[in-house]
Order: sequence, then C-alpha cells, then structure tokens
Amino acid sequence: FAYGSVVFPQPSHSGEIVDFVFVVKDPYHWHKQNLNKNPSHYWWLLRLAGPSFLSFLHRWKTPLFYLTDIPLKSSGPTLRSKYGTISQHEIEKDLSSWSSLYLSGRLHKPVLFLPSPPSPFPPSLSTNLHSATAASLLQLPNQFSFHDFFEKVAELSYLGDIRVGVAESPDKIRKLVHSGGGTRERGSGDDGGKVTMLHDMYAPHLENFSVVEKGTELVHRKDREEFERLVESLPSSVLSGMDCGWESNEGSTENSQNEEKLKEIARAFYNDHKENKMEMIE
Repeated sequence: FAYGSVVFPQPSHSGEIVDFVFVVKDPYHWHKQNLNKNPSHYWWLLRLAGPSFLSFLHRWKTPLFYLTDIPLKSSGPTLRSKYGTISQHEIEKDLSSWSSLYLSGRLHKPVLFLPSPPSPFPPSLSTNLHSATAASLLQLPNQFSFHDFFEKVAELSYLGDIRVGVAESPDKIRKLVHSGGGTRERGSGDDGGKVTMLHDMYAPHLENFSVVEKGTELVHRKDREEFERLVESLPSSVLSGMDCGWESNEGSTENSQNEEKLKEIARAFYNDHKENKMEMIE
C-alpha cells in the first residue's frame, strides 16, 4: 500500500517522497529477488551482506525494514520514494495485538491499497479498526462530533498509547482530519455533504458500538456494560500494559481471571467518566 502527503495531499505541504509498504510472505526470498533486480536500492554493505542478513534484521531487529531515497520514473516532477517490507505474519500480529502500533496505527488512517484489498476487508484489518474505534470512544464524552472522533483515532498512531492525553503533533493531526489526509469528494448525499474515506472506514464500527447520529453530533450511551464492551475490544498489548494484572499469555479473554481484570479496567474508566462530569445519556 501507499501513503503519505503525495498520495493524500495536505494543505501547505507539497510532498516529494512517495511512501510504500510491501507485505511479503518470506523476507529472505523477497530481498533475494529484489537484490538481483534492484541492487542500487540497497546500501553497498547490505548488498554485500545479502538476503540472509536482511532476513535476520526482519526477524530480530526491525520487523519493518525501509529502503530510502529511491528515484521514481515519472513524466512529471521528479519524485523519490521510500519503501518498507514486512512479513505477513508480523503485520497480522501488529494489527490484532498492536504489538508495535506502527503499521496498525498507520492503517487507522486511509492508505491506497495496491491492488485494492478484497471485500470485505481481511479480518485483521477490520479488527484493527474495531480496536481503534473502542480506544477512541473510551476517551470521548457521550456526545461528540465526527471530527472529535477522527482526531482521537489519529492521535493513537502518533502517541502509541491511549492513556496519554496530549498529542505529540496536534497541528499535524488537525491537518490530517480537517484538510485532507484521506478526504476525497465522492459525490453528495442527501445531506449535501462530502463523504470522507475516514467516515467510510469507521461508520460500520461506530454503528457496531451503537453510536447514533443526532444532527451534526454523535451520541454514545455509555453505561457500565458498554464500558466493559469497549475494554474487551482493546488489543492485548494495551490491556497488558495497563498494570492491572491482565496476562495476554493466559489465552483468550474468556479466561476467568482475565475476565475479572477486564471488569476492573472497565469500572475504572466508568468511574473516571463520572468523576469528570461527562454528561451521561439516559
């Protein structure tokens, strides 16, 4: 897939680097073929080390390995690219558990799939969006706008931790949500508005959590049971990092000890929700 400001232009930012990520079954064989076909893409030491060393890097150092400053053939302005490779196993793990939140966070936002993914989305992509929806709803009051929700989603990939309350780059996030970064006009609906790619991505997951539209606002009734449901939808790495005794290696959340820990987390969110005097929808 492709991403970045060239693929999804943002105001006051004319990008010249096209970003790609290639998901490969076997990094060793992929790099072996690519070294033969595009040796100039690799630093000379990497060419000398060969595919075995590159496979080692994938497995033990960095699951996502980038090659940078690659010239692209173009009839228009000069463009350069960088592309990363990751094994299918590693991206599936990150999408389901947020083990690093780098690519799973990138895939919270619109990307251009090459070719288009099958419809419906593969389960891991849907799971990732479902988790992002839950993590964002946990941080929002009972009534909010689409932009409020999308900004919370965008923060996840920049923060890497839903417990942090302030974005590293709020201006970048606002530009992404309000002025591009995935907004494409696709005709007008009955309301005369533009349907964004972000809306298309998240509308089914908001509906799954019984979020309803009320004019220009969204309403989400959050009682204690709903908080439990939201917490149960968080990835294992988030739960195990909350210092509550939840053990991801104990198996599924059906485990009785983990179930109790999930309820404790949900109660904490619920009590915080009330203490901050967020309006409760009856």
